[in-house]
Amino acid sequence: MSLPIIHRYLIKDVLLNFLAILIVLLLILLGGVFVRLLSKVVDGTIEASLLFPMMFWGAVESFTTLLVISLFLGMLLSLGRLYKDSEIYALRAIGLGDLQLLLPYLQVTVGVALVLLFLVIWGGPWAKQHVYELRFIAAQKFDLAAITPGQFVRVPNSDDVIFAQASDTKTGALHEIYLFQSQPSLQRIITAQSGRQVTPRDSTERFLEFQNGFIHEIDSSGKRWVEGRFEKSGVYIPGLLQSLLPHKASMLPFTELFASADPQKQAELQWRLSFPISLIVLTILAIPLSYTSPRKGRFGKLAIAILVYLTYSNLLGLSKSWIESGKLPAMLGLWWVHALVLALAFYLLFKQGQILTPRRVKHRQTVESGQ
Repeated sequence: MSLPIIHRYLIKDVLLNFLAILIVLLLILLGGVFVRLLSKVVDGTIEASLLFPMMFWGAVESFTTLLVISLFLGMLLSLGRLYKDSEIYALRAIGLGDLQLLLPYLQVTVGVALVLLFLVIWGGPWAKQHVYELRFIAAQKFDLAAITPGQFVRVPNSDDVIFAQASDTKTGALHEIYLFQSQPSLQRIITAQSGRQVTPRDSTERFLEFQNGFIHEIDSSGKRWVEGRFEKSGVYIPGLLQSLLPHKASMLPFTELFASADPQKQAELQWRLSFPISLIVLTILAIPLSYTSPRKGRFGKLAIAILVYLTYSNLLGLSKSWIESGKLPAMLGLWWVHALVLALAFYLLFKQGQILTPRRVKHRQTVESGQ
Protein backbone atom coordinates (compact mmCIF):
# COMPACT_ATOMS: atom_id res chain seq x y z
CA MET A 1 0.00 0.00 0.00
CA SER A 2 1.46 3.34 -1.06
CA LEU A 3 1.96 6.11 1.44
CA PRO A 4 -0.29 9.18 1.34
CA ILE A 5 1.13 12.11 -0.60
CA ILE A 6 1.47 14.25 2.53
CA HIS A 7 3.36 11.46 4.34
CA ARG A 8 5.79 11.09 1.43
CA TYR A 9 6.31 14.84 1.39
CA LEU A 10 7.06 15.03 5.13
CA ILE A 11 9.27 11.92 5.09
CA LYS A 12 11.32 13.29 2.19
CA ASP A 13 11.75 16.63 3.95
CA VAL A 14 12.90 15.16 7.27
CA LEU A 15 15.25 12.70 5.55
CA LEU A 16 16.98 15.51 3.63
CA ASN A 17 17.46 17.52 6.84
CA PHE A 18 18.59 14.42 8.74
CA LEU A 19 21.20 13.41 6.16
CA ALA A 20 22.52 16.97 5.81
CA ILE A 21 23.00 17.35 9.57
CA LEU A 22 24.49 13.85 9.86
CA ILE A 23 27.08 14.59 7.17
CA VAL A 24 28.03 17.92 8.77
CA LEU A 25 28.37 16.42 12.26
CA LEU A 26 30.32 13.45 10.89
CA LEU A 27 32.76 15.77 9.12
CA ILE A 28 33.19 17.81 12.31
CA LEU A 29 33.80 14.63 14.31
CA LEU A 30 36.30 13.22 11.81
CA GLY A 31 38.09 16.57 11.60
CA GLY A 32 38.45 16.83 15.36
CA VAL A 33 39.63 13.22 15.72
CA PHE A 34 42.06 13.64 12.82
CA VAL A 35 43.66 16.76 14.35
CA ARG A 36 43.94 15.11 17.78
CA LEU A 37 45.49 11.92 16.41
CA LEU A 38 47.75 13.83 14.03
CA SER A 39 49.21 15.75 16.96
CA LYS A 40 50.02 12.42 18.61
CA VAL A 41 51.70 11.21 15.42
CA VAL A 42 53.79 14.37 15.31
CA ASP A 43 54.95 14.10 18.92
CA GLY A 44 55.67 10.38 18.53
CA THR A 45 52.93 8.99 20.79
CA ILE A 46 51.44 6.83 18.02
CA GLU A 47 52.71 5.62 14.66
CA ALA A 48 51.44 7.18 11.43
CA SER A 49 50.16 3.78 10.22
CA LEU A 50 47.60 3.75 13.07
CA LEU A 51 46.17 7.19 12.28
CA PHE A 52 43.38 6.27 9.86
CA PRO A 53 42.34 2.96 11.53
CA MET A 54 41.97 4.74 14.88
CA MET A 55 40.05 7.57 13.23
CA PHE A 56 37.68 5.16 11.45
CA TRP A 57 36.86 2.98 14.43
CA GLY A 58 36.57 6.02 16.69
CA ALA A 59 33.97 7.44 14.31
CA VAL A 60 32.05 4.14 14.27
CA GLU A 61 32.11 4.13 18.06
CA SER A 62 30.47 7.59 18.16
CA PHE A 63 28.06 7.00 15.26
CA THR A 64 25.13 6.00 17.51
CA THR A 65 25.13 9.37 19.24
CA LEU A 66 25.39 11.17 15.89
CA LEU A 67 22.35 9.32 14.54
CA VAL A 68 20.19 10.31 17.51
CA ILE A 69 21.08 14.01 17.59
CA SER A 70 20.99 14.30 13.76
CA LEU A 71 17.50 12.87 13.42
CA PHE A 72 16.20 14.95 16.35
CA LEU A 73 17.57 18.17 14.84
CA GLY A 74 16.41 17.13 11.38
CA MET A 75 12.83 16.78 12.63
CA LEU A 76 12.98 20.13 14.39
CA LEU A 77 14.23 21.85 11.23
CA SER A 78 11.63 20.10 9.10
CA LEU A 79 8.79 21.06 11.43
CA GLY A 80 10.21 24.56 11.85
CA ARG A 81 10.10 25.06 8.08
CA LEU A 82 6.42 24.03 8.06
CA TYR A 83 5.72 26.78 10.56
CA LYS A 84 7.92 29.33 8.79
CA ASP A 85 6.23 28.78 5.41
CA SER A 86 2.76 28.53 7.06
CA GLU A 87 2.33 25.02 5.59
CA ILE A 88 1.42 23.71 9.03
CA TYR A 89 -1.81 25.72 8.97
CA ALA A 90 -2.81 24.17 5.67
CA LEU A 91 -2.20 20.74 7.19
CA ARG A 92 -4.31 21.66 10.22
CA ALA A 93 -7.08 22.82 7.90
CA ILE A 94 -7.35 19.42 6.23
CA GLY A 95 -7.63 17.65 9.57
CA LEU A 96 -4.05 16.79 10.60
CA GLY A 97 -3.55 16.90 14.35
CA ASP A 98 -0.31 16.15 16.16
CA LEU A 99 -0.94 12.41 16.20
CA GLN A 100 -1.47 12.31 12.42
CA LEU A 101 1.53 14.60 11.93
CA LEU A 102 3.64 12.31 14.11
CA LEU A 103 2.99 9.21 12.00
CA PRO A 104 5.37 9.93 9.06
CA TYR A 105 8.12 11.02 11.45
CA LEU A 106 7.71 7.80 13.44
CA GLN A 107 8.11 5.82 10.23
CA VAL A 108 11.52 7.43 9.69
CA THR A 109 12.37 6.94 13.36
CA VAL A 110 11.61 3.22 13.29
CA GLY A 111 13.96 2.74 10.34
CA VAL A 112 16.80 4.64 12.05
CA ALA A 113 16.06 2.89 15.36
CA LEU A 114 16.59 -0.49 13.67
CA VAL A 115 20.00 0.71 12.47
CA LEU A 116 20.75 1.89 16.02
CA LEU A 117 19.68 -1.46 17.42
CA PHE A 118 22.16 -3.21 15.12
CA LEU A 119 24.92 -0.80 16.18
CA VAL A 120 24.35 -1.14 19.93
CA ILE A 121 24.10 -4.95 19.78
CA TRP A 122 26.96 -5.70 17.36
CA GLY A 123 28.55 -2.65 15.76
CA GLY A 124 29.34 -0.61 18.88
CA PRO A 125 31.07 -3.37 20.89
CA TRP A 126 32.99 -4.43 17.78
CA ALA A 127 34.19 -0.84 17.25
CA LYS A 128 35.16 -0.46 20.92
CA GLN A 129 37.15 -3.69 20.73
CA HIS A 130 39.04 -2.42 17.67
CA VAL A 131 39.74 0.93 19.37
CA TYR A 132 41.07 -0.85 22.44
CA GLU A 133 43.25 -3.16 20.35
CA LEU A 134 44.67 -0.20 18.43
CA ARG A 135 45.45 1.53 21.71
CA PHE A 136 47.22 -1.63 22.79
CA ILE A 137 49.29 -1.65 19.59
CA ALA A 138 50.09 2.05 19.98
CA ALA A 139 51.21 1.50 23.58
CA GLN A 140 53.47 -1.39 22.58
CA LYS A 141 54.99 0.61 19.71
CA PHE A 142 55.65 3.70 21.80
CA ASP A 143 59.28 4.64 21.27
CA LEU A 144 61.13 7.21 23.32
CA ALA A 145 63.34 7.95 20.32
CA ALA A 146 60.32 9.17 18.34
CA ILE A 147 59.51 11.94 20.81
CA THR A 148 59.81 15.39 19.29
CA PRO A 149 62.26 17.56 21.27
CA GLY A 150 60.78 20.69 22.82
CA GLN A 151 57.28 19.21 23.27
CA PHE A 152 55.49 17.80 26.29
CA VAL A 153 54.42 14.21 25.55
CA ARG A 154 52.15 12.01 27.63
CA VAL A 155 53.46 8.46 28.18
CA PRO A 156 50.77 6.04 26.91
CA ASN A 157 48.42 4.53 29.54
CA SER A 158 49.69 6.70 32.36
CA ASP A 159 49.54 10.25 33.65
CA ASP A 160 53.31 10.71 33.22
CA VAL A 161 54.47 13.56 31.00
CA ILE A 162 57.96 13.70 29.49
CA PHE A 163 59.87 16.63 27.99
CA ALA A 164 63.26 16.61 26.26
CA GLN A 165 65.37 19.48 25.02
CA ALA A 166 67.23 17.52 22.32
CA SER A 167 67.55 14.04 20.79
CA ASP A 168 70.18 11.92 19.07
CA THR A 169 68.70 10.26 15.99
CA LYS A 170 71.59 7.79 15.70
CA THR A 171 71.51 6.38 19.24
CA GLY A 172 67.86 7.14 20.02
CA ALA A 173 68.85 8.91 23.24
CA LEU A 174 67.23 12.07 24.58
CA HIS A 175 69.08 14.86 26.38
CA GLU A 176 68.04 17.31 29.11
CA ILE A 177 64.99 15.26 30.11
CA TYR A 178 62.16 16.15 32.48
CA LEU A 179 59.64 13.53 33.63
CA PHE A 180 56.55 14.65 35.59
CA GLN A 181 54.72 11.99 37.60
CA SER A 182 51.47 12.68 39.43
CA GLN A 183 50.30 10.33 42.20
CA PRO A 184 47.51 10.69 44.77
CA SER A 185 49.91 11.26 47.68
CA LEU A 186 52.80 13.06 45.99
CA GLN A 187 54.17 14.81 42.93
CA ARG A 188 57.49 13.63 41.46
CA ILE A 189 59.78 15.39 38.99
CA ILE A 190 62.77 13.55 37.51
CA THR A 191 65.45 15.50 35.66
CA ALA A 192 68.32 13.84 33.82
CA GLN A 193 71.10 14.72 31.43
CA SER A 194 70.21 11.86 29.11
CA GLY A 195 67.90 8.88 28.78
CA ARG A 196 66.86 6.08 26.49
CA GLN A 197 64.27 3.34 26.20
CA VAL A 198 65.41 -0.17 27.13
CA THR A 199 63.82 -3.62 27.09
CA PRO A 200 65.47 -6.29 29.29
CA ARG A 201 66.43 -9.56 27.64
CA ASP A 202 63.68 -12.22 27.55
CA SER A 203 61.10 -9.65 28.63
CA THR A 204 58.35 -7.60 27.01
CA GLU A 205 58.47 -4.91 29.70
CA ARG A 206 59.96 -1.57 28.79
CA PHE A 207 61.73 1.07 30.87
CA LEU A 208 63.01 4.60 30.53
CA GLU A 209 66.62 4.55 31.70
CA PHE A 210 67.88 7.93 32.95
CA GLN A 211 71.47 8.91 33.64
CA ASN A 212 72.94 11.64 35.85
CA GLY A 213 69.89 13.31 37.29
CA PHE A 214 67.81 14.36 40.27
CA ILE A 215 64.51 13.25 41.80
CA HIS A 216 62.28 15.84 43.47
CA GLU A 217 59.23 14.75 45.47
CA ILE A 218 56.63 16.79 47.31
CA ASP A 219 53.64 15.39 49.20
CA SER A 220 50.04 16.46 48.65
CA SER A 221 50.11 18.83 51.63
CA GLY A 222 53.11 20.68 50.21
CA LYS A 223 54.98 20.49 53.52
CA ARG A 224 57.35 17.57 52.85
CA TRP A 225 60.00 17.97 50.15
CA VAL A 226 62.51 15.26 49.23
CA GLU A 227 65.40 15.59 46.81
CA GLY A 228 67.84 12.91 45.66
CA ARG A 229 70.59 12.46 43.10
CA PHE A 230 71.25 9.39 40.95
CA GLU A 231 73.71 8.18 38.34
CA LYS A 232 71.29 5.73 36.74
CA SER A 233 67.57 5.21 37.31
CA GLY A 234 64.75 3.42 35.51
CA VAL A 235 61.04 4.20 35.13
CA TYR A 236 58.59 1.53 34.01
CA ILE A 237 56.50 2.22 30.89
CA PRO A 238 53.04 0.78 31.55
CA GLY A 239 51.34 -1.18 28.80
CA LEU A 240 47.79 -2.36 28.28
CA LEU A 241 46.95 -5.85 29.45
CA GLN A 242 45.36 -7.47 26.44
CA SER A 243 43.96 -10.22 28.67
CA LEU A 244 41.61 -7.63 30.21
CA LEU A 245 40.04 -6.87 26.85
CA PRO A 246 37.00 -9.21 27.04
CA HIS A 247 36.16 -8.10 30.58
CA LYS A 248 35.25 -4.50 29.74
CA ALA A 249 31.45 -4.21 29.91
CA SER A 250 31.29 -1.92 26.87
CA MET A 251 32.80 -4.68 24.69
CA LEU A 252 30.81 -7.64 25.98
CA PRO A 253 28.23 -9.29 23.70
CA PHE A 254 24.60 -8.31 24.17
CA THR A 255 23.53 -11.82 25.25
CA GLU A 256 26.05 -11.88 28.10
CA LEU A 257 24.87 -8.50 29.37
CA PHE A 258 21.24 -9.59 29.18
CA ALA A 259 21.88 -12.77 31.19
CA SER A 260 23.93 -11.08 33.92
CA ALA A 261 22.70 -9.52 37.18
CA ASP A 262 25.95 -7.60 37.72
CA PRO A 263 25.17 -3.85 38.19
CA GLN A 264 27.88 -2.74 35.76
CA LYS A 265 26.67 -5.09 33.04
CA GLN A 266 23.04 -4.13 33.66
CA ALA A 267 24.02 -0.47 33.41
CA GLU A 268 25.79 -1.14 30.10
CA LEU A 269 22.78 -3.10 28.77
CA GLN A 270 20.35 -0.30 29.59
CA TRP A 271 22.76 2.29 28.21
CA ARG A 272 22.89 0.51 24.85
CA LEU A 273 19.10 0.19 24.70
CA SER A 274 18.71 3.86 25.61
CA PHE A 275 19.82 4.96 22.11
CA PRO A 276 16.87 3.53 20.11
CA ILE A 277 14.45 4.24 22.98
CA SER A 278 15.55 7.86 23.30
CA LEU A 279 15.19 8.29 19.55
CA ILE A 280 11.48 7.37 19.74
CA VAL A 281 10.97 9.59 22.80
CA LEU A 282 12.69 12.55 21.12
CA THR A 283 10.56 12.08 18.00
CA ILE A 284 7.39 12.51 20.07
CA LEU A 285 8.97 15.44 21.91
CA ALA A 286 9.95 17.16 18.65
CA ILE A 287 6.28 17.81 17.75
CA PRO A 288 5.44 20.13 20.69
CA LEU A 289 8.96 21.59 20.83
CA SER A 290 8.67 22.78 17.22
CA TYR A 291 5.70 25.09 17.85
CA THR A 292 6.68 28.58 16.75
CA SER A 293 5.38 31.56 14.81
CA PRO A 294 6.34 32.32 11.19
CA ARG A 295 8.10 35.49 12.32
CA LYS A 296 10.54 33.52 14.51
CA GLY A 297 11.64 31.27 11.64
CA ARG A 298 12.55 27.60 11.62
CA PHE A 299 15.30 28.03 14.25
CA GLY A 300 13.03 29.63 16.84
CA LYS A 301 12.95 26.69 19.27
CA LEU A 302 16.28 25.07 18.34
CA ALA A 303 18.19 26.35 21.37
CA ILE A 304 15.51 25.09 23.78
CA ALA A 305 15.40 21.72 22.03
CA ILE A 306 19.19 21.31 22.27
CA LEU A 307 19.05 22.19 25.98
CA VAL A 308 16.34 19.55 26.50
CA TYR A 309 18.44 16.97 24.63
CA LEU A 310 21.55 17.74 26.69
CA THR A 311 19.56 17.44 29.92
CA TYR A 312 18.08 14.13 28.75
CA SER A 313 21.51 12.78 27.74
CA ASN A 314 23.18 13.90 30.98
CA LEU A 315 20.45 12.32 33.10
CA LEU A 316 20.98 9.03 31.27
CA GLY A 317 24.74 9.19 31.86
CA LEU A 318 24.25 10.10 35.51
CA SER A 319 21.81 7.23 36.05
CA LYS A 320 24.25 4.81 34.41
CA SER A 321 26.99 5.83 36.87
CA TRP A 322 24.52 5.49 39.78
CA ILE A 323 23.68 1.92 38.74
CA GLU A 324 27.35 1.01 38.43
CA SER A 325 28.09 2.40 41.91
CA GLY A 326 25.02 0.76 43.48
CA LYS A 327 23.27 4.03 44.31
CA LEU A 328 20.36 3.20 42.00
CA PRO A 329 18.69 -0.23 41.65
CA ALA A 330 19.04 -1.81 38.22
CA MET A 331 15.28 -2.40 38.12
CA LEU A 332 14.68 1.35 38.13
CA GLY A 333 17.78 1.94 36.03
CA LEU A 334 17.56 4.35 33.14
CA TRP A 335 13.86 3.72 32.56
CA TRP A 336 12.76 6.55 34.84
CA VAL A 337 14.61 9.07 32.66
CA HIS A 338 12.81 7.87 29.50
CA ALA A 339 9.48 7.91 31.35
CA LEU A 340 10.10 11.45 32.64
CA VAL A 341 10.90 12.88 29.19
CA LEU A 342 8.02 10.96 27.57
CA ALA A 343 5.65 12.38 30.19
CA LEU A 344 6.95 15.86 29.39
CA ALA A 345 6.29 15.27 25.68
CA PHE A 346 2.68 14.19 26.21
CA TYR A 347 2.09 17.01 28.69
CA LEU A 348 3.21 19.55 26.09
CA LEU A 349 1.06 17.87 23.42
CA PHE A 350 -2.08 18.02 25.55
CA LYS A 351 -1.29 21.54 26.76
CA GLN A 352 -1.01 22.87 23.21
CA GLY A 353 -4.32 21.18 22.33
CA GLN A 354 -3.49 20.10 18.77
CA ILE A 355 -3.52 16.33 19.26
CA LEU A 356 -6.77 15.90 17.31
CA THR A 357 -8.41 18.45 15.03
CA PRO A 358 -12.18 18.85 14.52
CA ARG A 359 -12.07 17.72 10.93
CA ARG A 360 -11.11 14.08 10.45
CA VAL A 361 -10.62 13.45 6.76
CA LYS A 362 -8.42 10.98 5.01
CA HIS A 363 -5.17 12.54 3.87
CA ARG A 364 -5.01 10.87 0.49
CA GLN A 365 -8.62 11.62 -0.47
CA THR A 366 -8.25 15.24 0.59
CA VAL A 367 -5.03 15.84 -1.33
CA GLU A 368 -6.10 13.93 -4.43
CA SER A 369 -9.44 15.71 -4.61
CA GLY A 370 -7.57 19.00 -4.83
CA GLN A 371 -5.50 17.89 -7.80
